[in-house]
Amino acid sequence: MTEHGANTALLDLLGDMETHRSGGDWSRTVTVEAHTEVGQIATEYNRVLDRVNTEIQQREGAIKALQENRDEIRLIIDHALDGIIGINSDGIVTTWNPQATCIFGWSKEDIIGQSLTNAIIPPQYREAHVEGLKRFAVTKKGTIVNQRLKLTALHHDGQEFPIELTIIPIFQDATYSFYAFVRDLTEQQRIEEALRQETDLITLMQHVAIAANEAQSVDVAFQASLDLLCAYTKWPVAPVYFREDEQASTLTPSQLWHLDNPEEFRTFRMRTEQTFFSPGVGLPGRVLAQGRAA
Repeated sequence: MTEHGANTALLDLLGDMETHRSGGDWSRTVTVEAHTEVGQIATEYNRVLDRVNTEIQQREGAIKALQENRDEIRLIIDHALDGIIGINSDGIVTTWNPQATCIFGWSKEDIIGQSLTNAIIPPQYREAHVEGLKRFAVTKKGTIVNQRLKLTALHHDGQEFPIELTIIPIFQDATYSFYAFVRDLTEQQRIEEALRQETDLITLMQHVAIAANEAQSVDVAFQASLDLLCAYTKWPVAPVYFREDEQASTLTPSQLWHLDNPEEFRTFRMRTEQTFFSPGVGLPGRVLAQGRAA
């Protein structure tokens, strides 16, 4: 190749290189003229381009995989049945899924960027929460992380309600954040309380039946049943009224009583045993008239 031709080939190569640099497109290789010094340079340049393109493809693949992973995580968070809340080391809300909105009444738009302490933590627990964040910042240890807790939280409307809470610290780079998984226990506790009351009532009925069967007289049966009923309802005092017969329309006081403190209710008992109730008069009379609890 003549000197003029070599210079032209070199200028063409430099021009291709500049096109790559200015356009940012490294996918096209340059032309290689065999058996020339410029061709050797072009060959080495193309090898560098191959390595660059391989690294770009790997990086783009990693970015795509990371984005897909983030999208998948976001879908999981958004469709989780538990409330999922994320806060940074300063206690500022960074993540808030739709279920958290259902539980606490705060929309994502209103809560992101706000202090979690002031939003959902009852006033009596706020100081302890703030101190816990400070302590974790120093020791990297917490007394309530990585365990399931039952406590109360604050709804947007100001009402406190029971929740189950698990807090997980996440360390990333030089900082950390926290993710909380929350479940509203209001309905669960309501059902548990209803079942407890039903169980207690069945147990009471069984004990009353046993006491009545074992009693030697009607008065003993009434007394045993009355004491069991007052223990169940936690009534401190209760008298028994009778109707003299099926046709009688008046409630007559008896000597049967349940008294937690007989001396305290001595005057009340004396006056009650002198009081008769006609249908519709007073609470006992209303019960007699209606045939049901009033």
